Amino acid sequence: MDKHLPAIFVAGEQEINREQLLNQAEDAIKRNTHFSKFNILEKYFLVSLWGAVYWRKTPSNENEWMDYMEDGIERIKWLYDKVKGRKIYHLFFGRPAVMALGLGAILGRWDKPPVIVYQWMGNEYKPVLDLSKEPRKVKVKIDLNKEKFRYIKVEFPEKLGEKVALVLEMASHPIKEDVIRYVSTWSEKIEIIVVENTYGGDLRDEDWTRPVQELYNLIAELKNRRVEEFHLFISMPEAMAFGLGYALGPYWNVKVYNLMREKKTYKLAFSLNKLPESSIE
Repeated sequence: MDKHLPAIFVAGEQEINREQLLNQAEDAIKRNTHFSKFNILEKYFLVSLWGAVYWRKTPSNENEWMDYMEDGIERIKWLYDKVKGRKIYHLFFGRPAVMALGLGAILGRWDKPPVIVYQWMGNEYKPVLDLSKEPRKVKVKIDLNKEKFRYIKVEFPEKLGEKVALVLEMASHPIKEDVIRYVSTWSEKIEIIVVENTYGGDLRDEDWTRPVQELYNLIAELKNRRVEEFHLFISMPEAMAFGLGYALGPYWNVKVYNLMREKKTYKLAFSLNKLPESSIE
């Protein structure tokens, strides 16, 4: 029997309600898989599901981000280490979305373990990205000569340098003006590419595989056009961010920035090619 294991990653300034988060996650897993024997995990494998909720204060620099992600994965690995049989990890994320993107890139290195990713929609979590059987499907190549993007719209500049600032507006909150203002303070001037969504910022599809594929293919196309360094700014749901990170993995020269809301500016959070080599299994 498959063991369905919740893993909830949260960051913030205030302590969270662990019991509520765990109940919401377990309810979502029950609806999606009909697995309800969480008591077996605690009784026979001595798992304290309280530990499935990983919370720390929002990191404020690169070292803290690295530590958050590495420690979070190691704690989930330790929590479920004694569980026998096939494990399927059900992932839930709080804000900020860059956290989910980084964790996705770390786990994407191995294309395992089996994961199902949830997004808070309305008043409950819903599974929107199932990578438990086909983990590489988010990397499927789209032939842009035969097929158009359906979920994103973007205009490629006539001239591209080796570095670009890539702005992904995949949620309802626009960030373009903030990013332009931030990048304009840099001594080195680089091209800014803005990607907008076609669904009004509130994606209600049940399966988010295709929009993740489109974002991955967009970045791959820019790399084909000799872009070597990406400065990434995102406004997107956490599950989508995880999927993009999972598709990219920790191999790309992508610098990810997080919005510092209290200062209304951005700060480098981490680079994908410098992420730790951690694994849940």
